[in-house]
Amino acid sequence: MRRINFAIGWVSLKYKLIVFIIGISIIPLAVVGYLVNTKSSSLAVERETENALNLNNTKMNALDRSFNEIEFLLSDLVTNFNTTYYLQNINGTNYESDRAFSVVSEVGSRLDSIMTSKPGLFDAVLIIPSGDGLPFLRGTVKDAETDNFTNLPVYTNTVKTHAKALWQYMYENGAASLTVSESIVEPFSDEVLGIAVFNVNVDMLFDELDANALAKGESIQIVTANKKVIYDSDRTKIGSSIQADLRADQFWTEASGSFKQKTDEGEWVVSYRTSEVNGWKIIYRIPYANIVHGVSQISRMIVLVTMVVGCFAFAAALLLYLHLYRPIASLIKAMKRFEIGQLQERVKMNRKDEFGRLARAFNYLAERVSILIEDVTQEQKAKKEHEIRALQAQITPHFLYNTINSIKSLARMNRPKDIEAMSGALIDLLRISASHQTDLIRIQDELNYVGSYVTIMQYRYKMQLVIETQISARLRDFAILKFTIQPIVENCIIHAFDPEMTERRIMIRTYEEEDRLRIEISDNGKGMDAGQLDALGAKVSPALAAPRSGRKGNLHIGGMGLRNINERLKLHFGEPYGLEFVSELGEGTTVIMSIPYVELDE
Repeated sequence: MRRINFAIGWVSLKYKLIVFIIGISIIPLAVVGYLVNTKSSSLAVERETENALNLNNTKMNALDRSFNEIEFLLSDLVTNFNTTYYLQNINGTNYESDRAFSVVSEVGSRLDSIMTSKPGLFDAVLIIPSGDGLPFLRGTVKDAETDNFTNLPVYTNTVKTHAKALWQYMYENGAASLTVSESIVEPFSDEVLGIAVFNVNVDMLFDELDANALAKGESIQIVTANKKVIYDSDRTKIGSSIQADLRADQFWTEASGSFKQKTDEGEWVVSYRTSEVNGWKIIYRIPYANIVHGVSQISRMIVLVTMVVGCFAFAAALLLYLHLYRPIASLIKAMKRFEIGQLQERVKMNRKDEFGRLARAFNYLAERVSILIEDVTQEQKAKKEHEIRALQAQITPHFLYNTINSIKSLARMNRPKDIEAMSGALIDLLRISASHQTDLIRIQDELNYVGSYVTIMQYRYKMQLVIETQISARLRDFAILKFTIQPIVENCIIHAFDPEMTERRIMIRTYEEEDRLRIEISDNGKGMDAGQLDALGAKVSPALAAPRSGRKGNLHIGGMGLRNINERLKLHFGEPYGLEFVSELGEGTTVIMSIPYVELDE
């Protein structure tokens, strides 16, 4: 029941007004805010991704220019005639000759020029011959104490690469080293004469990247082709391997691009670009929160505006409720009271608008209905009294006529003892009838009346009848309408039993059922089938007849006496009470009387 009341409450106009006004104010704003937030976030991500790609392109182009300059200097050194001549012809025996001195001077000058061309970029520039001779160098070499420079990894790896510049990055013991090397080849025989090596200062190489200020959480990273981090905004990551959560397929196969990356630290937008010189990749990471920071501010502003608009909408709904719903509620309250019988209920409303007109119309209607109800009540009361008296008048002469006619028949047959017994029973009936001045008697008195009546009927029809009763002592003192059980028993005697029956039984029992008292009068007669019930119902009470199938059925009916009883019960106690009729062919008929619990003094 609570659920039903809750549902009914929410369909009230009061709640509809409030929800409707708040809804038309907040929902469009919320939808617009959601669309703006979503679209703005998407546009911001696209814009920042494009900016990151452009930034990567700019930085990588700058680095590629530096890489190209380094490779150009290296290529110019390895292809220079003096370099080749020096490796082919200079040895310990001719080192002091004029030609050798000139070549050595030229090569030394070339190395000095390379060192000064990019101040601080090169830690050392070396020419390592293929034999076991000492290298020709400028600057400081960490591995200068070795006896044979051709055993160094930089030499062996460069010779394998042959005619291509080789970029090698090493990170050991917290120190990074970067070498760019290329083989020096005799142009005619393609013999490897040695290698030229540039020891590059990594910090100086990426000095421009350090100069760029990054927003909080952003990072720039450069990784080599073998997935080693050569540069990172976070110095602690230099020398480590690249993160495994990058999209390997996309990252290593495409020259440039961008994607979203989720890590334990948060969500990122990653863009990358590959160097065309050495295959290194520059990676730019931007926290997703940085991108949508401005959008988040817009979203918070939209939420704030939505809340303010919601407060105004609620205030407007409340004012509308006070102005419109209060008079409606007053009308509904008055109607409910009038509906439950408070006929004096009137609406007090001093308004000139439509609500005032409704209130005056309700008051006029209520006045008219009160007058009509009073008239109808008086009319029905009088009608009820007349009908009760008329029905009783129908029953009493009918029974007396049958009884006196039976005594007359006994007199003709000269049966004085039967006449005496039958007359005595009739006197008892008349005494019981005359001793009560009201329509209600005790159930026990009605049963005594039935006993006298059965005695008369046994003499009249020369039959043996067995009357059984199952009524508790407590129920015997409840009131019943006078002359109601007797006509039912009479109907059983006349219509229920076949002449050839040897045992005729009528059972009268009383039991309680919820808010009513039930009295059953059952016989063991021939009973009726469903068709007979329908025919009887259509004949006696067509309005209550209904199609049915099978042998059993219930029917509110009566035939002469039964119909009168049913009408008397309904007139006296009300519509819920009356007779029901249950019958099964070959097993008898039961008439069920429903009456309220009424004490006799009531």
